[in-house]
Amino acid sequence: CANRIEKVLNKKPFVQQAGVNFAVEEAQVVFDATQASETQIIEIIHKTGFSAHIKQTNELPIEKNTSIPWRLIVLWIINIPFLIGMLGMMSGSHHLMLPPIWQFALASIVQLWLAIPFYRGAIGSIRGGLANMDVLVSTGTLTIYLYSAFMLFYHANHAMGHVYFEASVMVIGFVSLGKFLEDRTKKHSLNSLSMLLQLTPKKVTVLRNEKWSEIALDQVNIGEIIRANQGERIAADGIIESGNGWCDESHLTGESRPEEKQKGGKVLAGAMVTEGSIIYRANQLGSQTLLGDMMNALSDAQGSKAPIARFADKVTSVFVPVVFSDFTCYFRTHLYSDE
Repeated sequence: CANRIEKVLNKKPFVQQAGVNFAVEEAQVVFDATQASETQIIEIIHKTGFSAHIKQTNELPIEKNTSIPWRLIVLWIINIPFLIGMLGMMSGSHHLMLPPIWQFALASIVQLWLAIPFYRGAIGSIRGGLANMDVLVSTGTLTIYLYSAFMLFYHANHAMGHVYFEASVMVIGFVSLGKFLEDRTKKHSLNSLSMLLQLTPKKVTVLRNEKWSEIALDQVNIGEIIRANQGERIAADGIIESGNGWCDESHLTGESRPEEKQKGGKVLAGAMVTEGSIIYRANQLGSQTLLGDMMNALSDAQGSKAPIARFADKVTSVFVPVVFSDFTCYFRTHLYSDE
């Protein structure tokens, strides 16, 4: 999906460079603002089958649920009878395979309902001028399903030996399982980033008009005076104006023991005040803090590609067209040989 968005965007004449970070679901696009707008870039991404919005400053990634989706559960419940039947066929027994009409009924549920995400992905890929794995899976399984249905209803006497409903069901089942595992890995990455960002408090106590007020962190400006009491976290990198205490900065320094903080000392965003009360002036906020630098480094590391990964991208970009070309050649050769 990341490659699809990158290729579609990079084909546009007004786009100078486009890169998609698969791990954190972010795209960085450099384009000519005189020829296109941010809204147009978002519309292009929507046409490829994905949603997008402009990232706000200090926006937190949403922690995502990693539980097994109901669609995958239903899909594998349907797969179980076919798995049992195929294991029976491997041992030389065909009695464990469901009757063809039952195979058709279960395969119809999969092909006409549970496989809808593949069709959507395939349509989005084709609209973007590309052919991804969704196109291959959708075309292959749908062809198997239609051929088997034709054999079942128009050649009933030979249907048992010429229906392959189990193949379409199991291909969709295993590919869906692979996508789920891939998506769960990505979500774990997003959750890890979210946990780091959550080290900073959502609300802070700021001195304004000679009064202490509790406001949202994104409303704090550089240079403002902030207070952090025992049990609270430091919201920004800054200099202590008054007070003293002990801060746990293990997430940044690796030091397990809290460090004593006094007037004139530095505090780091995300540090926990384990003892005392500290009043400090905010010098760096959000992505400009040391914690923000760590987040950017982690995000870049997750989004970067090794040489073998770039090679795999090149292979997959031509894999689907090659498969369709081979299929077309085989079909034409088989047709002419029959004639």
